[in-house]
Amino acid sequence: MAEETTQERNQPASARREREFRERGDRGLSHELITVVVLGTSALVVGLAPTLSGGARSFFIGTLSNLDGPPLEGLARGLSVGTAALLPVFALALAAAAAGHAVQGGFVFAPRAIEPDWNRLRPWPRLKQLLFSRRALAELLKALLKAAVIAGVVTLCLRRDLPAIVALARESPGGLAWYLSDAAVRLFGLAALGLSGIAAADLVFNRWDLSKRMQMTRQEARDDYKEQEGDPVVRSRRRQRYRALTANRILREVPRADVVVTNPTHLAVALRYQRTRENAPRLTAKGQDALAERIRRLARRHGVPVLENRPLARSLFRKVKVGQPIRPEFFRAVAEIYAALYRRRGEVAP
Repeated sequence: MAEETTQERNQPASARREREFRERGDRGLSHELITVVVLGTSALVVGLAPTLSGGARSFFIGTLSNLDGPPLEGLARGLSVGTAALLPVFALALAAAAAGHAVQGGFVFAPRAIEPDWNRLRPWPRLKQLLFSRRALAELLKALLKAAVIAGVVTLCLRRDLPAIVALARESPGGLAWYLSDAAVRLFGLAALGLSGIAAADLVFNRWDLSKRMQMTRQEARDDYKEQEGDPVVRSRRRQRYRALTANRILREVPRADVVVTNPTHLAVALRYQRTRENAPRLTAKGQDALAERIRRLARRHGVPVLENRPLARSLFRKVKVGQPIRPEFFRAVAEIYAALYRRRGEVAP
């Protein structure tokens, strides 16, 4: 047991294990990518669409113009006046978030993701996961990079707009609204541009980390295979049942066949042609090695002709399933077989 617990996870994930991860909602998504898409879409749409940019300014004008009197009442009136102007922007941001999910694989209903996991309440494993895992290190590095990018964007905007900010004290609410809407668009756009590299790296890391976590040990791979394929005893019984069904079919179909085509020893296929009901002969039984020998003996016992045609026997055995009519590519070769049968019987070919 100790040897199994120390095995490395180097076996590829099975389809069953991948499905279990999807059911838990663990798909390697990057929330940073969704944030970048929302910020960039909002900045781009508000900046390029006159109606939406006017809505953003209406929001700021409505908020700033109603700040006279009691602070809370003025703020409430301002928000009620201006929020309606930004509803289209909020709707587009929501659509952008949905698009961010769709780009990463779409939405998946994962009820197991909200089920309580009591293992998370165990302090030491949880603390070890939060502090000493590669994901914890990646999250720390990502947080530092995000803080640096945002600080750089804010610093850049402040340096550029410092004279305008000083002059805002003398501006009317309309002028202040113009500046705030333009500043918001510029800030969101630069933040999205600066965070795009972090989002791309985060997506690549999350997908790589997911693939590593989905890998299995050799013992887990064996157990998974047994669970999917069933117990060896059950598989053996299934094979025995299949052989019994095949043998019963051979006993039923070979005596009614028109001819058995052989390899001559390794393969045997039985053909039957019902002229009034079918357009082409049908392969009614086939077998290899011991089963082929059984078909030959059964055919001779019931007076069914056994003809040797190695290329035809190999092709029919490989390309035609039991119970199916032969393919058009075999019509000429099979017609020659039936013509030989008719000559042997002294009959005229139809």
